[in-house]
Amino acid sequence: MKVIGRIRLGHRGNGSLLRYEGSSNWTFSYYQHGKEHRVSTRTGNEKIARRFAKRRLDEVSADRQSLKTLIAPTAAQCDS
Repeated sequence: MKVIGRIRLGHRGNGSLLRYEGSSNWTFSYYQHGKEHRVSTRTGNEKIARRFAKRRLDEVSADRQSLKTLIAPTAAQCDS
């Protein structure tokens, strides 16, 4: 799939919003424990996608500080 839009969210480590060819939804790309994860925001609205990304980064930050365990998207799919 070809990336047709990319919005970098602040500085290094804050992730990016990606839009793929043929999709109207934004995808949030970020790193957790040295691995890249991509999660659909399930919206085409950039403002709502940015809010989704901020919440996910807050969850990743809490996981880094051992305050809350965040399950990676690929592990969550395997449990379903």
